[in-house]
Amino acid sequence: MIREILQKYNLYDYKYKLIHITGTNGKGSVGKYISTGLFSSGKSVGHFQSPHILKENERISYNLKNITDNEFEIYKRKVLDIENKEKVEFTYFEKFFVMAMLYFKDKNPEYVVMEVGIGAKDDVTNLLNKKRLCVFTKISIDHKKRLGNTIEDIAKNKSYLMRDNVDNVSIYQKESVEEILKQKAKGNIDFVEKSNIKITKDGFYYKDYYFNKNIPNYKMENIALSIRALEKLNISLDNEILNNILNTNLIGRFQIVRENPTIIVDGAHNDGAITSLFQNFDKKVYVIFQSRFDKDIEKSFNIVKENSKEIVITYIKDVKGHSFDNYKKMNLEDAINYFLDKSTKDDIILITGSLYLVADALKILE
Repeated sequence: MIREILQKYNLYDYKYKLIHITGTNGKGSVGKYISTGLFSSGKSVGHFQSPHILKENERISYNLKNITDNEFEIYKRKVLDIENKEKVEFTYFEKFFVMAMLYFKDKNPEYVVMEVGIGAKDDVTNLLNKKRLCVFTKISIDHKKRLGNTIEDIAKNKSYLMRDNVDNVSIYQKESVEEILKQKAKGNIDFVEKSNIKITKDGFYYKDYYFNKNIPNYKMENIALSIRALEKLNISLDNEILNNILNTNLIGRFQIVRENPTIIVDGAHNDGAITSLFQNFDKKVYVIFQSRFDKDIEKSFNIVKENSKEIVITYIKDVKGHSFDNYKKMNLEDAINYFLDKSTKDDIILITGSLYLVADALKILE
């Protein structure tokens, strides 16, 4: 039914160039970096992302500014009017997707940067065919019930993002995943090679581009992928654009909220993201952890255990979590204070496991 609604309300074919992003980890960062690069080069750009951390407005932006509260209410009403008129009830994600498409139609950006919800094959965003570029962030195992039990199954699902005669770019992947993407793309895919990302004492290179800032490893990869995407869009990259991308930060992604001791919040919630997260520490850290009950977190939690000085299990507001026997359990504010009391100024306190947990933490800490 939603396909017919998109056609009826002319949400398919108005003038924009679609950059469509899938993957398991990094979609939000890559979408933000590409949007920043496009806007910094003088292009108008709409951006649709999920989930939000603190406020639903974060999901829809135009020229790097979130939809305003007033606009949000106007377009929320428009979506409700469509539901009533067409006698349908959209899912939570579909409501935002339709809202974004209505908003972008009125704003008329040259580019729309859009993240999938889950996977690609059956994702509502994949009803859109007018694609200029498909972007694949790091693929790992997540959403098994929806996408498949193996990384190869998940890669096949995500490969359905592609269309004939549309360019594709990807970060380097597991060899079997790269083969699946190459086959689906019929060879029309560029991979960011790991060897092209070189870490220096004060920053890193991606090919001939130098970034004078020490940042987490996975942010380097996401920036490199974003630059490759912008190159495929024939965007000329100067130092100002590159610096704007480098200094773009996302809420809840390796976000340092306090120092002495350092408190970091990060929404890593699957094996790949947790692995990448802990690669950024050269010592063991204090961890406050919780994850949604429907997440398979055995491997993730083993990584947490290996890299932690101590773990406290907490609770997420309005979200059922895992039980975690044999660990200290505290509400989030008490857990933060517990580690603050026993930390030195050189210690790191990491709050991770869920974007929902990150949202709770930021409300307490900020």
